[in-house]
Amino acid sequence: MSAGWGRVMRTGVNASYGPRARSLGEWLVLRLLTWRLVAWIAVPEHRDQADFVHYFYVAGWRLAHGLSPYDFVSQWGDSIYNPPWFALLLVPFSFLSVETASLCWLVLSLGLLAVSVTLAQRLCNLRLSRLP
Repeated sequence: MSAGWGRVMRTGVNASYGPRARSLGEWLVLRLLTWRLVAWIAVPEHRDQADFVHYFYVAGWRLAHGLSPYDFVSQWGDSIYNPPWFALLLVPFSFLSVETASLCWLVLSLGLLAVSVTLAQRLCNLRLSRLP
């Protein structure tokens, strides 16, 4: 086994590439993921968020109006299967129009995704390198 291979095995990164190549790789991955997210949101079917509109919004609306969130059947023949506390979180969205609530849900979901990635980055003690 050569000395260079041992460094790859211990660190997971080939030390001979240097910090510039590593930071360029990190930024490339970040840009590709951002591009993919924007491309995904650009498709109208993804923006409509059928699961929110047909299940979550309806469950929150029903609970806000004193009905059971579990007593409805969607056009596909199924219902919501989430726990009752989740329906309580959906009640504030039921006071908005479907379009506005769907947009708020998307923004909330993306915000929570960003917070999750940041927390995972801190827990794993990872840093996104700056481009030199």
